Amino acid sequence: MRWLVTLLMSVLLSCTSATERSEQQYAIVEKSGNAADLCKAGRELVDAYLKANDADGYNRRKVETSIACQARTMDEESGDFRMPDGSTKHIEADNMDAMPDTTIK
Repeated sequence: MRWLVTLLMSVLLSCTSATERSEQQYAIVEKSGNAADLCKAGRELVDAYLKANDADGYNRRKVETSIACQARTMDEESGDFRMPDGSTKHIEADNMDAMPDTTIK
């Protein structure tokens, strides 16, 4: 019987809450995901706080994830892409004027 109590305690202690799992997933996407992935993970994180009835966490993360989503979207629209180390790299379209004329005459 004592082993059963020990087993149940270890199972209960190893479980993480939905908000903790969502925080971990958001952190992964924040490091290397694109804007769509980050925005989705942010919405899921905010929903996890709402389902947990954590008003403070909900309000705090709603603002933070919204700002991060908008910033990542603007980075991508301007040609700046966030690298896994957190830095940004600007990618420009090829200069089409430098291409040889390949039209058939």
